[in-house]
Amino acid sequence: MAAVQVSNQQETEDGFRFDVTVEDNQEGSIVCPKDVLQPGESMTCTQDGVADLVKYANVGMVTGRDDLDRTAADEDPSHYFGEPVDEGDEGCTPGYWKNHTDSWPPTGYSPGQSLPSVFAQSAAYPELASATLLDALNFGGGGGVDGAARNLMRAAVAALLDASHPGVDYPRTPVQVVSQVNSALASGDRDTMLTVAGGGLTGPTLIAINDLAADGRDVSGLWDVDFEMLCHGPAPLFTTGIRGADMANRLKYAGMPAERIRPLPADLSSGLDAFVDSLGDGAVGYVLLTYTALLGLRQVLADRGAVDHFWEQ
Repeated sequence: MAAVQVSNQQETEDGFRFDVTVEDNQEGSIVCPKDVLQPGESMTCTQDGVADLVKYANVGMVTGRDDLDRTAADEDPSHYFGEPVDEGDEGCTPGYWKNHTDSWPPTGYSPGQSLPSVFAQSAAYPELASATLLDALNFGGGGGVDGAARNLMRAAVAALLDASHPGVDYPRTPVQVVSQVNSALASGDRDTMLTVAGGGLTGPTLIAINDLAADGRDVSGLWDVDFEMLCHGPAPLFTTGIRGADMANRLKYAGMPAERIRPLPADLSSGLDAFVDSLGDGAVGYVLLTYTALLGLRQVLADRGAVDHFWEQ
């Protein structure tokens, strides 16, 4: 924000008022609180803008003309060097917002508020048009454009609440969330909606699938999960576990490029080693696990001294 202080320092017996104009050599005319200053008066004229990530210089210029058509002028040069601002990296899941409606009030939104009252383009989809924000957090996925729209709205409501809550350092503003979601809905394109909903994978990810009793023996549920959302983004996906091969096959039929699918040995220890070896120094990787795969992988880490055993915590 640029600011220019302007004052009328006329001190003659018949002090005259000044008609004042303020300009910036970069921004043009600056709107001031007043056009006219009486003797002894002052004002501050401001202009808001977005700082560029470069060295920036500007000159504020003020011109005044009194009742006798006499003029006075002054200028004030300024400069800054724009530096990037760290973006937030916090956010809560749709499940959190669904189960903690007591956290909603600071956001300014309510669970019973209609989707179209926030995301105007959702009115074009019959199922969305009659839904509330809380309804959207309960949406499942599904095929086709309507399934993608449901996926998008579940993620969108959570993102909106994250962006609006003063206690969450989210990387986007509410206006940005609403604008991006409305654009995706207006496109009517499934891939566009899934890209916005999922954001695309940005880091290598290991998916470990087991089919032991605690996981459920029937892994046909993999076909009910919208893994198509993971197709957007450059990151590779590694598969391991007893049914790791089934997971790799599911990713193939989801449309995942073959070069991004990296099947690993079914043994969790060997799979983990291969995954870690694929990461560069200091790189971050992510892991998605079924229940027994989680327990098994944690046991591997405990045996290696990377984490404590449960009974030692």
